[in-house]
Amino acid sequence: MLAEQIRKQFGTPVYIFDEIGLLNRLEEFQSVSTSIYDNCIIAVSYKTNPTRALLAKLHHRGAYAEVVSGDELEIAKSLDVPFEEIIFNGPAKTDRALRLAILSGCFVNCDHEDEIDRIEKIAIQENVIAKIGIRLFFPSGENWERFGFAVSSNDAPCLAMRVVQRVAESTHLQLSGLHTHIGTNIRTVETFSSLGNSMADFAAKVVRNFDVELEWIDLGGGYASLPPLASENRDALYPMPSIQEYCESILSPMLPWLRGCRTPPKVFFEPGRTLFNPFGAMLMSVMGRRPVDSNGVESLILDAGITSISFTQKYNLPVRVFSDLGESRDFRLLGPTCMEHDILRPAVKLPALVPGDLLMIYCIGCYGMSLASPFTHFRHGMIGWGEGSDVHWLRKPDNVTHSSQLDVVN
Repeated sequence: MLAEQIRKQFGTPVYIFDEIGLLNRLEEFQSVSTSIYDNCIIAVSYKTNPTRALLAKLHHRGAYAEVVSGDELEIAKSLDVPFEEIIFNGPAKTDRALRLAILSGCFVNCDHEDEIDRIEKIAIQENVIAKIGIRLFFPSGENWERFGFAVSSNDAPCLAMRVVQRVAESTHLQLSGLHTHIGTNIRTVETFSSLGNSMADFAAKVVRNFDVELEWIDLGGGYASLPPLASENRDALYPMPSIQEYCESILSPMLPWLRGCRTPPKVFFEPGRTLFNPFGAMLMSVMGRRPVDSNGVESLILDAGITSISFTQKYNLPVRVFSDLGESRDFRLLGPTCMEHDILRPAVKLPALVPGDLLMIYCIGCYGMSLASPFTHFRHGMIGWGEGSDVHWLRKPDNVTHSSQLDVVN
């Protein structure tokens, strides 16, 4: 379907998602990971793209749900995801959500000691033994250290091992899993190889010192996508990250330990960016122009801006136009709000465009819809591109009727 046909049928601005590309990427992740270790499971990150129509298709093909809040847990419930196929992460779980997750058999990974204390209290009240995992971080200077418990790089006592002991001594808690998520958009596979070594080493010590059987190892996400950072001063996209390289780098160091377990644990991957990002775009229209500024750059005013693609200033996202009106030159792309910083691209080479022309921004499949804000404009809809020329709504645009249902006007 041509861009002009999409505008006539669905309007602009509108998110567009390549459903076939997304599903093929999931199936590749499943196939590659299980060819290395057959008990690997892919869990789709809800925070990355919470579009229910897409999530339903991914679950239909065997993906688990990875949620980080009670609200996301409710989304998974609404999609009929079995509780035993839900991984519950995040640093701010409510008691209500924790109680449901514990009693229903979700995989619960704990972020801090206060959360463990609350889970123990719930387990005592319900007279159950709560199976939990703990989130780890391995200090290295580049790994995230905001979440979870530190694992020291030497034999000195570390916070993570102390927490393991605290759980082992509880009559209402059972350590059943280990979890980590080392960062985001990581291109160096050596980083994941180091993670695999560190996780296997720590897991072996836990099993040896506390005589426990771990049911799951959750390796998180952090795998890269295509667009370069704006700070890299590069417009060319990176190649599609190799799932084979990622999986081999992180699993190979772990295989001796995994295969030596009495009962081989499940291994979870939680791809978000590398799964969703390449397959999302936004079609938008030129609303107006501004003359050359003091820096010698003309501007185009578009009908979508940073409230629709909040991370656009962090990455050099690719832009496509649908008309050829001469030699390209630098343009600044401005959003539709009355905010000085609503700038999609400070400078990008395009042919001269006029009001009514269309352009497309690519590689926004992650965190576009989930971070979209209704500031001055309702949130835009999303269409899916399926087999052949099948284009259909995945989520319709918000409107005043939808919004007003939540307002209380006296």
